[in-house]
Amino acid sequence: MRLLRLAVTALLSALASTPLAAQPMDKTIVVMPIHPPEPGKSGPRDDHVTAQERVAVEEMIRAEAGAALRGTGWSVLGRAETLQRLRAKGVDPAAWDYLDCHWEDQCRLRAASLLGGPMFIAAAVEREEGKLGAWMRLERADFSGEQLAYADLDGADLAALRAELRQRVRGFFVEAGLLPHPPSAAARARKLETQAEPKSGLDFVHLPGGTFHEGCEPQDSACGGDETSETSTVAPFWMGKTDVTVAAWKRCVQAGACPELAGDDPEHRCNARNGRFDHPVNCVEWGQAAAFCGWLGGRLPAPEEWEYAAKSGESRIYPWGDGPPDSRRANFCDARCVAAAAAARKEHGAETDERVGSTSPAGAFPGGATKWGLLDMAGNVRQWTTADAKWELGGPRGGGFSDGPEGLRTTSRALTQTKWDVDIGFRCVR
Repeated sequence: MRLLRLAVTALLSALASTPLAAQPMDKTIVVMPIHPPEPGKSGPRDDHVTAQERVAVEEMIRAEAGAALRGTGWSVLGRAETLQRLRAKGVDPAAWDYLDCHWEDQCRLRAASLLGGPMFIAAAVEREEGKLGAWMRLERADFSGEQLAYADLDGADLAALRAELRQRVRGFFVEAGLLPHPPSAAARARKLETQAEPKSGLDFVHLPGGTFHEGCEPQDSACGGDETSETSTVAPFWMGKTDVTVAAWKRCVQAGACPELAGDDPEHRCNARNGRFDHPVNCVEWGQAAAFCGWLGGRLPAPEEWEYAAKSGESRIYPWGDGPPDSRRANFCDARCVAAAAAARKEHGAETDERVGSTSPAGAFPGGATKWGLLDMAGNVRQWTTADAKWELGGPRGGGFSDGPEGLRTTSRALTQTKWDVDIGFRCVR
């Protein structure tokens, strides 16, 4: 047996010394399980993993990697496919315990010299403190030592491990350069048709119709009892890229279709009254907002249209994704704002308007853009929608400068109202 091992090692070394360019290369990636030997021994160490679990993880990696690379020309070989290829070459892998490497150089040697593939996935699985774990590393099948991608996987059991692998496998191959980076939100938004509306000067984005999950998202722990879920379908429509600005409202006033907005609050936060032309128009009643949209040949969005647009048709807690609000994404009531509001209540009494802050210019938070390029769908001002018979709620959506993170969620609903407020504005759809 010792002579056989020496002969095999010599053969593999000779084959590996042949330049890779001279060897038959194809677009295959071999999954090579690593079973580290115990110190001073040639066999695999006891890492509390059964043979069945090893094979299951191995096959899991092969299947998910193959699915991620489907259509790219790359194929991923697991145990069965590798044995078949070796036998076709006249090699008896059973004689060498070929598929169970004991170190990565051994895997590299075998992948390069006998299988002809330019790279391989070294995979290992172990159990620590009762928890199953695995890692996979994509490497070149030469001795450059170049690691192309790496991922650690943890799971309480095989099902959890598969779920994490499925989540991360595309990123694994993006890191290696085998899959393209997904386009950014801005790049995806550029693919949508945009149009300047001539009367108001506002930009509108054409949104594709589709079916989506309306209401509470499974990953959202802040859902309220009124945020039950259902599947909804909307037709294609145009939506304003930003909230309607004071400048756009003034055009409507000049056309004789909208009134001058004379209301204000003690802190002078009503933008039309105070000449903040690039800010969203606020302090506007529901009927006045609906009339403006009618002047453009449009209307206020239905609640399901608004939510579909805010989520970009996907499962999202906030318009930009699932990450919490911050100063790059929205104008909202953060921890300092909450403290200031509490101080105002303490100083002036519980009945005081405790809202702190004011509006920002429309579109000032590009970090909070939706995938479809809509701006300020959360924060700055809440946005009027049509009445919502399904939910027995309606009125403004999206949260404003005085709302905390929960109010900025795509599913958050305010009680129906029609009167103006300093943190309510609107956008139109057509």
